[in-house]
Amino acid sequence: LYGFGVKHDILQWIPVADMLPLDLSIQAGYTRLSTAVKLIDPTNTIEEPQSNLDVSATTINLILSKKLLMFTPYISLGYNSTVTTFNVAGNYTVGNIELNANNLTNIKFESNNNLKANLGFRFNIALIALQANYTFSKYPTATLGLGISLR
Repeated sequence: LYGFGVKHDILQWIPVADMLPLDLSIQAGYTRLSTAVKLIDPTNTIEEPQSNLDVSATTINLILSKKLLMFTPYISLGYNSTVTTFNVAGNYTVGNIELNANNLTNIKFESNNNLKANLGFRFNIALIALQANYTFSKYPTATLGLGISLR
């Protein structure tokens, strides 16, 4: 599993932005997960039966926020895209069903590339950071986090 992301304040490039009481940033991230699992092949038709699952995800967000002392509320609009690829080789029995998995190679599942919106806040007290976020999307999610922030 690996990933990276960047966030950049875009108002610094707009001359009249100093007059605006808000912050505007663009954020982008990429994550990739690759797995390999050895399976038991009861028919012994292949030497090293293996299943691979590869998932990659990309996100891009435009974030509007305003820091008020220790409290920073924000809203954002974004785009998510994921691609999942599944491979498996061999013949398997699941219950009473015989599976010829040799036909299951390079199956690609592409997500419904989705737009999303977020609403949340971050609250900092000394080293402690409390954050909450709600994502409005095809699969809405709510998150709550507690962390230590060192600067």
